[in-house]
Amino acid sequence: MDPCFLPHLPRRSSQIQQLRFPVNGFALQQRIVNAQKSQFPPGNVDILGFFWLLQDFGIDNHMLGLREIAKELKMETPDVFTDEAFLLSNQFILSTSQVPTTVDMFCCYGPVVANGYGACYNPQADHMVFCVSSFRECASTSSLLLAKALDLALNDMRELCNRCNAEKEGGVKTATPRK
Repeated sequence: MDPCFLPHLPRRSSQIQQLRFPVNGFALQQRIVNAQKSQFPPGNVDILGFFWLLQDFGIDNHMLGLREIAKELKMETPDVFTDEAFLLSNQFILSTSQVPTTVDMFCCYGPVVANGYGACYNPQADHMVFCVSSFRECASTSSLLLAKALDLALNDMRELCNRCNAEKEGGVKTATPRK
């Protein structure tokens, strides 16, 4: 059972390490902040289902195939493809891409939908370079707010990793955020 898997937020990881990180992070978080147990989602989700998503057995590929077959056979578009939930699940509000290079540079690209964000990142040995973009015309998006939230989340993850390492070494270490 994986308490970190939220079935209403479908996603797939490209590597097994990405699957393990939230599971291990959750276990550490429970040890560090035991009083907050009730705030985490219940752990009654089948981990096998999550593993299938990880291995590219998500429903999105099957749905795309069905839609394209219907088009090719000149059939009427099935109702499921005009359903509001389906349309929302295929609107990629956050489009991300890693640009792994040894050069300390940033790349950027725009969002793929009008009310979305583009987020490009370049991991380096001791830091990461990010570029966050959104359309100025969209009142519901703010690249600055997303960048601040991203900074906060990454610093929280670093602190979580440092606490895990400190537990192994028998002391408590805290990270100093890099500016």
